[in-house]
Amino acid sequence: MKVIQKRWTNRLMQFLFFSLFLSCSFEFSDDYFVDLEQPESSAIMTVSLLENNMVVSQPIMASYVFNGNNKHRLYDVNVAIDDRGILGSTNTSESFEISPDALSEGEHEVVIKFQYSSGSRSLADLNGIERYEGVLRYVIIVDKSSPKPIKILRIEVIDGSIFINWNSVEDNIFQEAYLNVYPPDDYPARRRINLNQDIINSLQFNDTISTDLAMDFSITLKNRYGETEGERINLTLEKPKMYGEIIDGSNYTFIWEEHPLYNNFENYNYNVRPNNTFVTLSNRGGEYVVNDAPTFGQQEYHSLDLQRNNSGYGLHHVSERIHFGKTFDVPWGKTYVFSKERNSIFTVVLDGSSSFNAPRDVLLYELDPENLEVLNSRNLFTINDSYVDLIVDPVTNDLILDLFDSSFMVDPSSLTIKETFESTGYVPPSNFIFTRLRNRFLIIERTNGSDVSIYNTETDELVYQDVVDYGFFIAEDGSAIFNQGTIYLLNNQSYEAIKTLETTNNVSAHEVIFIPEKQLCVYSNVYGNPVIYSYGQNTSINVSEITNIYKIKYDAVNEKLTMFERDYDGYQIDMAHLVNLNGQVEKSMECFENNAGLHYYPLNRKFISNQGLFLDTYFN
Repeated sequence: MKVIQKRWTNRLMQFLFFSLFLSCSFEFSDDYFVDLEQPESSAIMTVSLLENNMVVSQPIMASYVFNGNNKHRLYDVNVAIDDRGILGSTNTSESFEISPDALSEGEHEVVIKFQYSSGSRSLADLNGIERYEGVLRYVIIVDKSSPKPIKILRIEVIDGSIFINWNSVEDNIFQEAYLNVYPPDDYPARRRINLNQDIINSLQFNDTISTDLAMDFSITLKNRYGETEGERINLTLEKPKMYGEIIDGSNYTFIWEEHPLYNNFENYNYNVRPNNTFVTLSNRGGEYVVNDAPTFGQQEYHSLDLQRNNSGYGLHHVSERIHFGKTFDVPWGKTYVFSKERNSIFTVVLDGSSSFNAPRDVLLYELDPENLEVLNSRNLFTINDSYVDLIVDPVTNDLILDLFDSSFMVDPSSLTIKETFESTGYVPPSNFIFTRLRNRFLIIERTNGSDVSIYNTETDELVYQDVVDYGFFIAEDGSAIFNQGTIYLLNNQSYEAIKTLETTNNVSAHEVIFIPEKQLCVYSNVYGNPVIYSYGQNTSINVSEITNIYKIKYDAVNEKLTMFERDYDGYQIDMAHLVNLNGQVEKSMECFENNAGLHYYPLNRKFISNQGLFLDTYFN
């Protein structure tokens, strides 16, 4: 600012001098000449909201205040921008607008001129002729550009809430600011949160509203000439897991984890099965006992609705198709077997199209006995069939892999084939046979003729042949067979009948298993109770608590049976009963059955579903 003061006294003195000179005569002496000192100005002009070299990007209301200090009188004030007047006033204080709208971008000069009395109290001063003039000059820089984008540096979740941090905003001109919260890679914004100047200057914002697990964030700045949105930054959080643990056949525990944004809402609302009642659950995770029968193998939809006191705005929900048990990575095995000697679980998988005669890879897996993680695997060969079976040979401890027309002895440590046994070495080729290898006996069952033949592979001798009525069953060590309602035991390379089982409603047993080490035969009829028959002692135990058993399996580790009961009244539900060798039902549990190849295997004190689930508690 430069102030220029002009004095009017000289002109006045000249006028008076010449007037006196014309009308009077003077006798001059040095004593008659006096130097008149002009008074120094003590006036003060202050201007607010206007500075030199300031950037103007929106209209501003500047103001001036003139203070004469009881000595100077203000006559007038004139304000101009680039010589274009915008204010003329005689008031000692006044406001004036500087708007960039009518100005071009770049530098402009604001000039404030004001005239005021000299304050000398001379005749000229009193008559308003003796004046001072002040001039203030300011250079302003008009900026009509859109705001510079703000770059979000990082997004953090701290103590269950979202904190967004961004870079410096110095020299950034804007009037409005918003935090945008988008669905990932989508428009429009789910919400826009106003950010005031203090928040912008703090370089951080705590979003206490958002509860989604995947969001994009950006910041929009806006002024009168445009708006700018910064780069989107994504935040993706892990969904809190939900799962169930079976307590017994009538109750289970619903378990949920802490929500990563637990501080952005108060609690969950949970719909409790089966009565559709609602309870409030903690957002920090926990357990809740549900009085409902658990169904193993069936994934059920469970949802937790996020609740905020007095407001539902912006809330999300988390849901999961929960299951009971743990998961493992080799589902849809054709069967699962346990090797005591190797302390491993083995399974075989057919990998390929399910269409008829499509090629399928035969994959053999060795699994950890505790968590069922893969320990070893091998692709043995490719077939064009859909049938494959697997057992552990109780005599040699090798794996036996059975196909329609051949059987293979496999080394369990290397998963390599040791020997191959072809059915065509004993019978003509056929599309209607099942081949099984049991302790060097090759069993060939022809389904088109409903007969079965058993050959000693070491001598090629035929040791048994007969018609099959309902079903044919053989012990895994080949020591016993069941056919046409009769149990046969191997004696000197031939099978001898020892017991004919009773029928129920004229129907013979349709499910039979042998436990050779216990000299037991366990069988069932759809119309009667299952029976545990000891052919060593020729005694029978009738399992009277249950009926309609269609499948029986045995876990040699805990020495217990699992019997599966078809529930024709329940929708896709069967009952699994854990039965000890004394015929007592210890536990029962619902199992999901959808007629799509679901099977269950009690092995090594675990209960395995071929859909990739297993239980290691309760049902063992």
